[in-house]
Amino acid sequence: KESGWTIFENTKAAPRYFLTHDVISYRSMEEFEKIFFSPNFNPSQTILIPSQNLLPTLKPDATNEIQLVRYEPTRVIFETKTQTPQLLYLSDADDGNWRASIDGMTSPIIQANWAFRAVLVPAGTHRVEFWYLPTSFFAGILISTASFLILSLFISLGRYKKSLGRVGKG
Repeated sequence: KESGWTIFENTKAAPRYFLTHDVISYRSMEEFEKIFFSPNFNPSQTILIPSQNLLPTLKPDATNEIQLVRYEPTRVIFETKTQTPQLLYLSDADDGNWRASIDGMTSPIIQANWAFRAVLVPAGTHRVEFWYLPTSFFAGILISTASFLILSLFISLGRYKKSLGRVGKG
């Protein structure tokens, strides 16, 4: 306040990440919107997922713990501790190029709250990692490799033709 600035805190903001058992599935965008914008919906505790994601029945776990270990633009690491399976929700956008693992084993990412991501974390203590691996990266490698091979072929053919010209003159 002394410098003339006033800072406001949004006390109703949902957490960036959390563990939960409270999951509701939806079948359409209309159903999603109806649930999400309902005055009874609490985005700080409940996650909406598409109905095609089959999850086991999750039970409450008041003792669950989550710790953010590392947060980088292309990598996020958590450590979790739960007594029952829980869904780890991360309110970072999911564009389909994110991958996840739990204790080094690949784990599917579940679309959560329409545009974000979640993973099903089994009971126990685990290390959960998200990393960004765009398909354009592989396309770039493929195009670069093909370009290099074609260029090498043209250079080799040019040298071969040049050496044939010298042999014929000799």
